Amino acid sequence: VGTNTATSNSMFVSGTTVYSGGSYFNGTKYNACYWTDSAMTPLADDTTYNSYGYGIFVSGTDVYTGGSRETATLSLPCYWINDGAPIDVDDMRGIITALYVYNGDVYSCGSYGAAGQYIPCYWKNSVWVELPYLDDANNEAKSIVVVDGTVYVAGIGANAPIGQRTGSSARASTRSAAAVR
Repeated sequence: VGTNTATSNSMFVSGTTVYSGGSYFNGTKYNACYWTDSAMTPLADDTTYNSYGYGIFVSGTDVYTGGSRETATLSLPCYWINDGAPIDVDDMRGIITALYVYNGDVYSCGSYGAAGQYIPCYWKNSVWVELPYLDDANNEAKSIVVVDGTVYVAGIGANAPIGQRTGSSARASTRSAAAVR
């Protein structure tokens, strides 16, 4: 990864090619990136604020990297396709930790911050779905898979693991963005 500090957070193997999603420090700030075997691809971001890569998924010739990008006031959950501009999935504080592409839709999971808690959730494209959680301060969805249209999510809570299949008790929610900042 060169002479700068870098972190790889996830892997995806397609044929004989290994992809890894993460971030590197350029001497001034952190930048989201991915590696194809050992070649690093920096992801487009703001030149002032940090961005972080966590999850990676490859569909055809497209590389999807999920993570977050900072603004002057908060960290937004986003993903990149190849090395294009970041695609924000929401306008509230959050993070994407994993992605899955199914029938052209991008499913991403992670958490959003509300009232001092991290709440596990996933997004189908930019539609937010909150997942059940305990009343702990730190909960996060870490893995997402879609099989025949059913979404499966796994993650962590402070006192118990989170495992959820859509259709049981996950629910799409509406909420005031001002209430969760």
